[in-house]
Amino acid sequence: MFNSNTVYVVGVSKSQLNNPITYQYGRFSLGLVIEKSSGEIIACSGTTTMPLTNQFLESIFCGKNIFTDDKIIQDDFESRYIGASQKAILVAYRDAKKRFQMLQNGDFKGAIEFNLN
Repeated sequence: MFNSNTVYVVGVSKSQLNNPITYQYGRFSLGLVIEKSSGEIIACSGTTTMPLTNQFLESIFCGKNIFTDDKIIQDDFESRYIGASQKAILVAYRDAKKRFQMLQNGDFKGAIEFNLN
């Protein structure tokens, strides 16, 4: 399904205590399939409680470049996603981006270490 030049990067964040995501999963995770050489986001999925949310996230993230389209992604997301998980999703995205950057810089160990702030 995905070629050998892609990586799967997962960013994590805390979600609000009263959020259904917290009840079901304990935290929010955003998985991104990224083309290693270009930074293009090929696929994404999150620990959401409604399938429509994942479809909407795909429309925001997929086809964008994690480096060159960062501001576009964040602005588009903040103006279009109106929900209790907005902050958690953005924090998880930033965490995934940080992990991808570490991997690109050769810090594989740092990229896979779990640190939920």
